[in-house]
Amino acid sequence: YSLNENHPIAIRYSKYDYNNLFLPDKDFKTWDVIKEGKNAIVSYGDLLNRLYPYVKDTDLALVNAKNLSLVDLNILNKYQKIIVIEDVIETSCLGEKLISHVYHNHLNNIISTHNLGMTYLETGNKDELIRKYIGDLEEIIRKESKC
Repeated sequence: YSLNENHPIAIRYSKYDYNNLFLPDKDFKTWDVIKEGKNAIVSYGDLLNRLYPYVKDTDLALVNAKNLSLVDLNILNKYQKIIVIEDVIETSCLGEKLISHVYHNHLNNIISTHNLGMTYLETGNKDELIRKYIGDLEEIIRKESKC
């Protein structure tokens, strides 16, 4: 992919375990739908591994936003409600980018975001930080699947 582009490409990879089920295909210009559903949970990286057990028995789709530079318009066209869950601060995050895209293009999507917010992060392992700043992932999925 990057060999065909005429600009720098940054590749973000996780130092945590990554389930082969969620490894992206070679088309980095689209996002991967891991599980179909009515509304979509959009995330990326090792959070997909954490979310999948809670999403698998719901009517929510799970989408791997493998390229954070591009908005996959097919996903916006396919899902009316998109729930973005990411383990980054909210400034310049994917959720903020989707909200801006929907607003500026006069789309009717409903975007909800769950991220670390605007906070100074304390030290701790990733599970502790997710629970403290984002919340209990199972509870988030349970609430979002009822909407």
